[in-house]
Amino acid sequence: MNDSAAKTFKMFRFFFVIAVFCFFLASCGVTDYPHKPFVYDYKINIFPKGKYSAEEEKVLKDQLDQQIHDSIRVRRQRKFLVVKVLKNPPVFDSANVGISERYMTTMLHTLGYLRDSINTSYNIDTIENQYRTTINFDVYPTQLFRMDSIWYNLKDSVPPLPSIDTLQATLRGARYATQRPGVLVSSFSSSLRHAASASGPSRRASRSKGTRPAHSPHQA
Repeated sequence: MNDSAAKTFKMFRFFFVIAVFCFFLASCGVTDYPHKPFVYDYKINIFPKGKYSAEEEKVLKDQLDQQIHDSIRVRRQRKFLVVKVLKNPPVFDSANVGISERYMTTMLHTLGYLRDSINTSYNIDTIENQYRTTINFDVYPTQLFRMDSIWYNLKDSVPPLPSIDTLQATLRGARYATQRPGVLVSSFSSSLRHAASASGPSRRASRSKGTRPAHSPHQA
């Protein structure tokens, strides 16, 4: 009779210790929290289940997690080597959830998921005077688009002839004159004159073919 009572007392003490420890963890899980709904946790769920391998889903979740806005990012600190404590959690704002959703959508588009959809939801759990908000991001990447090849066709109506390609000649002369500016300035000047003569007749030549300007009546 005494043995059964001792066993019952030991079991009661064991469950009592477990309950106290769980209550201690729950009370120490969050510190310096605001007295309004705050972000307690967020979850990223990839749908449909079974479509992606475990490695693909893990990589995709990690990339999506990097797009979470800092205003809803949860950072926990390790305490007592086992317990992770959430200190000074951010206040929950649904507008910040929309910002994170847009960041995720942009990231999915860059990866090639052009027909994706993201559904967001949240639930608030009240524990004593804490309003813990958990945000859910349900991501549907759907079909992945990849570019197989790219073709381009850039045509110029004017063929690249040396007689009209005066820019290259000018740049070559400028580069050559820059290497030895004290000696080859005349070479650069001749290149400029060559470019001008190739583009059209000079002003001096056109003026020599014209008539001589009349004298002013006031000149002697």
